[in-house]
Amino acid sequence: MILYETSTETTKPLAIEVKSVKGDKQSLEVMSRQLDACARYSRDLNVTLLYAIFWGKYQFWTLNTIDNFEQKNSVHRINFFNAIKNDLSVILGDFTFIVNYPIYRKTICDKSITNPNLPKHNIYGSIIDDKLSYDLKTFIDIEPIESAVVDSYMKMNEFDIESVGNKTTLIEKSSGNYYYKISTLIPRHLAVIGAKLAETTAAASKYTIFNLMEKLRAQRGFVLPVDKTNTSNKLFSEAFKDTWILKLYKKSNISSGKISDARKSFLRGLKKQIRKLMGWCISCMV
Repeated sequence: MILYETSTETTKPLAIEVKSVKGDKQSLEVMSRQLDACARYSRDLNVTLLYAIFWGKYQFWTLNTIDNFEQKNSVHRINFFNAIKNDLSVILGDFTFIVNYPIYRKTICDKSITNPNLPKHNIYGSIIDDKLSYDLKTFIDIEPIESAVVDSYMKMNEFDIESVGNKTTLIEKSSGNYYYKISTLIPRHLAVIGAKLAETTAAASKYTIFNLMEKLRAQRGFVLPVDKTNTSNKLFSEAFKDTWILKLYKKSNISSGKISDARKSFLRGLKKQIRKLMGWCISCMV
């Protein structure tokens, strides 16, 4: 059981059943009798039941209603793409950051410096300066912990390099577009800096990620469920009462099969990106 805060600054309870899909599996199967028992329990408590599913192959979380499962014989099943397109995790503040343009990182290293407190490049020595740019004109100073965010989810390729004596100036350029949920970024970031996942470290990582994304002018996105259900209607009405997000949700005609060209494009991108690199996600843009 968890509590989440709504747009009216009240708290609402949710019954959460946590499941993990291991290895290369593309679907979650739950015995119907087990799902029915969880559903009865939530009804007795008069709270909404959601499944929090961790997809091991993609290092990715989704939050789904039991309405998103398909029943066959004595098993309820949901596959990965259906879980993503009906993800409700925005209710818990799990946004997606969208970077669909190249990012440049300028790193200045000095082999003559042996300060153990400085981060090190594995070839060019101690890092004495780190900057990022989205246009190759304006470079923004970043801290080592922010540079670790870049390393945790962007593939950077050498773009330009210049060496003078012990100093080397390396410019790297990102490849591809990036669509990452905050719930994916935090554990990746903590792994890069060698920190254990805990409430305090996760909060610090989230703060660092949000600051960096603001510097990069990254867009923030979220998922609107493709298949509207009574449960998703209820949750969006409670979570986003009197907000533009609820208006956007009500305005969409997705449940009737009408999907906008923009949404179709995002869903196509979703499949392409996830198949290309593990953990990538795409979602509806704000």
